[in-house]
Amino acid sequence: MQARVLALVLLIATAGAFGAKKPKKPIEWKAGVVLDSKHRRDVVPGAGRTSDAKIDINNFAIQGEDLVYTVEETNKTGGVTGGLLTQAIGNKRVTGCKLIVNDVVKYMEDGDFLLVVGADQKTCRLGIVGRERVKRDPPKDPQPPE
Repeated sequence: MQARVLALVLLIATAGAFGAKKPKKPIEWKAGVVLDSKHRRDVVPGAGRTSDAKIDINNFAIQGEDLVYTVEETNKTGGVTGGLLTQAIGNKRVTGCKLIVNDVVKYMEDGDFLLVVGADQKTCRLGIVGRERVKRDPPKDPQPPE
């Protein structure tokens, strides 16, 4: 019995040593401005007894320090699965990310996604569709004293 307990303790200790994760670095939020917002709804017709799928696509332009990000949020309701579960999910009304044009938001780039804190103080994960460098005026040459 003691051998089993000892083996179990050793197994747990080794699993903990190998499964230890690196400490996460703190999130460095940046300030940006929501420049534009566009909404589009696509309807994909269902076949037979399935309902139509409705896809709501929200595009936002967010200007950061040196880049303008074009990001996209997609919400789907209805579709192939049909039935009570889909109806219940569809009735829930996905509100999406609440971003207001000309508002200052906090954001962080995470690979191909942008984490944005919306007007309701909730963090949204939006897919980055494009990046555009902000044009800056070249530095002016100082005039020599005359």
